[in-house]
Amino acid sequence: MTSSSADDLKFTWWDMIKSLFFLLDKKRVSYSVYSIILISVLFYDLVPIWIVGKIIDFLTNYTPGNSLLSFYKYVAFFTISWGMSSFIRLSVKRKLTNIQYDTTYFTRVTGFERLMDFSIKWHDSENSGNKVQRIQSGTDALRQLQRVLSKDVFRNMTAVIGVLTAFLFLKPMFVLYSLVYIALFITVQMSFYKRLVEINRANNILNEKASGTYFEGLNNILTIKTLGVKDDFKKNINSREELTRDSSKKKSALVNNKWKMFQTINALAIGGILFFSGMSFLGGAITLGSIFIIYSYFQKLNGAVTEFMEIVEDLITTKISIARMMPIFKNESSAHRGDQPFPSD
Repeated sequence: MTSSSADDLKFTWWDMIKSLFFLLDKKRVSYSVYSIILISVLFYDLVPIWIVGKIIDFLTNYTPGNSLLSFYKYVAFFTISWGMSSFIRLSVKRKLTNIQYDTTYFTRVTGFERLMDFSIKWHDSENSGNKVQRIQSGTDALRQLQRVLSKDVFRNMTAVIGVLTAFLFLKPMFVLYSLVYIALFITVQMSFYKRLVEINRANNILNEKASGTYFEGLNNILTIKTLGVKDDFKKNINSREELTRDSSKKKSALVNNKWKMFQTINALAIGGILFFSGMSFLGGAITLGSIFIIYSYFQKLNGAVTEFMEIVEDLITTKISIARMMPIFKNESSAHRGDQPFPSD
């Protein structure tokens, strides 16, 4: 197991995707198809803003006695399309949730089968509690990964692509404005990325050791009490939990500093979009409804980028947990087998 502890540092994002598809087993095709359908439907989230903007323009220019047919069409289209997209989205998410349950079952069962297949020598390199915790953490991470993808990543990805496309048609200068904003977000994220990976990995290892000590102690509690080493065992638990606590505090401080920097950029960006859209309206380049559309779309973009800050933190933790679990599935069993009789001596 010593090599796997180093290998998890080489575990890439592409390796995590391959691991997900490996653990999906027979559900790979259905998971891919439902994910594509969900991504397509999520683009609809940008449509209601556009419809409301058009209604604002219609009501702004409306004079009593004119036809209300366009207003009725906008409202009818909004109502019907909202209901249909919601129905499709919820149905697809239910299918993906069922696949998640199947994957969790496959991972747990296969993981414990793999532990039983490995040799005594392989198990001797690390206590069993640590390995059980790896499967537990990896399974939870896999469940978290599938939830984050379907609930957050797909939705925010479609929001970014959709907003940039909408700005291209509304007013191209806002596409450049948005790209600069996204570039600043990526710069902040990358400046903290390496430190977050290191501290999350350290947290994971400390949790494994602490949980492993718990498992081993509970399994051998009678032996511990009989030998009179109860106090030593308590001290061991206490020292491991102290290390876990201190590491978690360091992570919290690092994440907090990252958010302070990002929220400063957010304040400037939102103020800028209000200023430039207002000046465009005063110059006659856009309508009043377009101000609402541009501001609402940028808020969508802002929300997507802000959520990506949290998503990246979740994905880093998820990636490390899966990386530390996968050697149990990927390593070849080193158990020695044969049909020769034992030597007579």
